[in-house]
Amino acid sequence: MLNIFLYLLFISIAIFFIYKYYKNKNIEKKKSIKRKDKNKFISLLQDTYMKEQSLKQMCNISLNLIVNKFEAINASLYLFDETNDKLYLGATYGIKHDTLKHTLDLHENIISENVLHKEINVKEINQNINIGNIETNLTKLVTIPLLEFDKSIGTIQLTFDDRFNNIDIKFLQQSTSVIATYINKALQYNITKKYSDLINKNVLMSQTDLDGNIIQISEELCSLSKYTKDELIGKNHRIFRHEDMSKDFFSDMWETITKGTSWRGEIKNRTKDGTYYWIDTIISPDSDINGNVTGYTSISTNISDKKKIEEIAITDNLTSLYNKRYFNTMFSQQIDISRRSKTLLAFVLIDIDDFKLYNDTYGHQDGDKILKRVAIALKRTLRRPDDYTFRLGEDEFGLLFYITTKDDGIAITEIIRENIEKLHIQHSENSASPYITISLGLSVISPTEINNTEEIYEKTNKALHSAKNMGKNQISIA
Repeated sequence: MLNIFLYLLFISIAIFFIYKYYKNKNIEKKKSIKRKDKNKFISLLQDTYMKEQSLKQMCNISLNLIVNKFEAINASLYLFDETNDKLYLGATYGIKHDTLKHTLDLHENIISENVLHKEINVKEINQNINIGNIETNLTKLVTIPLLEFDKSIGTIQLTFDDRFNNIDIKFLQQSTSVIATYINKALQYNITKKYSDLINKNVLMSQTDLDGNIIQISEELCSLSKYTKDELIGKNHRIFRHEDMSKDFFSDMWETITKGTSWRGEIKNRTKDGTYYWIDTIISPDSDINGNVTGYTSISTNISDKKKIEEIAITDNLTSLYNKRYFNTMFSQQIDISRRSKTLLAFVLIDIDDFKLYNDTYGHQDGDKILKRVAIALKRTLRRPDDYTFRLGEDEFGLLFYITTKDDGIAITEIIRENIEKLHIQHSENSASPYITISLGLSVISPTEINNTEEIYEKTNKALHSAKNMGKNQISIA
């Protein structure tokens, strides 16, 4: 009898463990299926977000996926803006969009409170609603914070019927956490794009590589320069360079920025149609994570109007040459530059021969035309950025330009004299020629000497009078 009892006990224990084994195995299998189902849903969320979506699309897709997965009856999603402590309606499901408030203040209701409390809130309700032709009873109102780590992005509110009892709350929170991460990325992208669009449409901005080739440029700069973006991308920034800007100017600029230092200055640029504009520019080096310079970004302000006012103040109204006020400023300035750069500077004073007799014979109106034509001829001869042409008196002109030797200065001055005579403007009262001619006094200013502007001017003026006394239409060297 004892043996039979022990045998039956052994059989019972074996059956119990076999049952327990298969039960646990079945439970593990069900858990595995649930895990796979959860992972599949999380992957679906992530795959959906990998596609380029606008913030509005992302809100709608997120809410739809949550509603369908957890079988909610209706839902709403609000986004939180911490800059003004308000929530904005991002998406709805099963609720007419215009029946909800589009903007909520903090502490206004359960949804806005949920942003602060950062915890899931389940509220019992008892409400019958009609969905199409189906009557259903709502039993739960669930408000879930959208949290990225501990930062509130917004909230989702869902309503459920009795099926809520089968929901895995932890998985619901896990799913909304994934949604929060991607919605926050979309929010940040949206903010960045907003500011990027503002810059693009309102700021003169360009980015170049290390060689100055344009890789990005704003619409505002395209508009100012009268080029299209396609015409500029890939082109070198020299496309804007105006001939009035010297090579030394840009050499100094490049020397600064290639050292990794920001540079600031005023630049005169040429537009596509040949006109010009002035900009006040800051150029800063762009660096990679290791501090290596990868290119340059320039942010500019259009100062063309300011420059036009300045030009009016320093320009002679009749001839558009620089006026005597500007000459008084530039004369000493150019002498200082000549001394620092150890370069010879030429100063030329010019008078139109027998100009008073021309006015008496042909009239002052024609006399003004002559002054304009002489001015144009002078500017066409002296075309370098650091050449300066001035009207100093009624028919008196002044020139400042750099030379390599004294003979170089004499040769350029002779070309100027010839170019005026070659205009072949009739002047019957000119004692030197039947045409308009000029007399010139030339001073070559050495950088090694101490030079006083008044003394140089007087010396050059004497040379001019000497040229006139010797018969006009010629050069006299001081």
